Amino acid sequence: TLYFFSDRAGGVGTRDLWTATRASLEDEFASPEVVANVNSEQRDYFPWLLPDRLGLLFTSDRTGGEGDHDIWLAERSDPEAEFSAPRNLSELNTDANEIGMTLSRDGLTIIFTSDRDGGEGETDLWLATRPDRSSPFSSITNLSGLNSSDEEDDPKLSHDGAELFFSSTRDGLRHLWH
Repeated sequence: TLYFFSDRAGGVGTRDLWTATRASLEDEFASPEVVANVNSEQRDYFPWLLPDRLGLLFTSDRTGGEGDHDIWLAERSDPEAEFSAPRNLSELNTDANEIGMTLSRDGLTIIFTSDRDGGEGETDLWLATRPDRSSPFSSITNLSGLNSSDEEDDPKLSHDGAELFFSSTRDGLRHLWH
């Protein structure tokens, strides 16, 4: 199963979250479908499916958020069930932009991009933790050792959580950093 965002026809808003499935790695993907119960009339993008497949994190500028673009979470009880209506992760969001994220396999650490006050540059990587999966994220920290005065974004943790990949414009062009 693949989750992605697109502004293709047939969606709900200006950008929507879609999913496409296939029976095996050798098979072709079926036609994409809009993710039910999740999309809004605004922009919904940067989906990140939790490792247990019970939650879908994404960015949206929908109404009801804390700022311009926020991080939202839609959850479900079973990997085959539809997601419930998403909720704003207000503990992470500010009146600035929180865009794109990656979550550790245990669900206790999130790294996300924001242009909130207190950063090093245009957009920075921030880290938040929680003691267990039922608690809100807290202890939000700027990853100042990785950030520059330019844009750092698109964070992705490796499967084992030992490596972080992100993009940066610190050299004048957008490059992938590790």
